[in-house]
Amino acid sequence: MELRFGTGALDREQRLCVTLPMLLIPYLSVNVVMTTLSYGHPLEGTGMAIVAMKTWMGNSPFFWSFFIAGYWAAFRDGIDRTSPLPETASIAWILLPAGFVAVAVGILLPTVNF
Repeated sequence: MELRFGTGALDREQRLCVTLPMLLIPYLSVNVVMTTLSYGHPLEGTGMAIVAMKTWMGNSPFFWSFFIAGYWAAFRDGIDRTSPLPETASIAWILLPAGFVAVAVGILLPTVNF
């Protein structure tokens, strides 16, 4: 499904250009943020392990979808009805979520010093 946001041929390079920012980077970003926020969990080590297992394993369909769509799936025909992603990322779309994460970390995790 995520390959509908690509253009051109369905070669490996094009598929990776689409699946990397749509599947793998969000997977890693969310899991790293959640694991970092679990540092001050009230259950200490047990709570951190629970949060880590819940996020890394619970979001694993994004990880496996990246490999399936990017490497393993064989596409004999093109994909109809595509909606290409923009060539460049807007700085506002990057800074706004980063600001929200920074505020959440600042409020929810005052014991971490950056």
